[in-house]
Amino acid sequence: MIRIRHKNTGEILLRLDVERLDGIDLAGRSLAGADFAGERLAGADLRGVDLTDAWLSGADLRGADLREANLSRVNLSGANLQGARLDGACLDDARFDAETRWPDGFAPPVSESAGSERQA
Repeated sequence: MIRIRHKNTGEILLRLDVERLDGIDLAGRSLAGADFAGERLAGADLRGVDLTDAWLSGADLRGADLREANLSRVNLSGANLQGARLDGACLDDARFDAETRWPDGFAPPVSESAGSERQA
């Protein structure tokens, strides 16, 4: 069983009777503030998911479907999004760094913030 917890409070947001998250269908769920740091979500169906303020730093999101997902203020530092679908995803104030890997042809919004970590 996997428990998805809130990054600040530790509150359990979702219990899943699975051993792995890669390929999982979480479409349409509200997981604002969830801690997915370092998790393997490759190929996951995350269409329309609300991940506002979530931690996805170091997460493996290769091939994940994030169409129409709310990624506002999400931390994507070091995340691997190669092959992910981001059509219509909201990346307002998302954080990423030089280690973040984007899908081919995807250009994250440029920010004027300073430092090694940038906001999308």
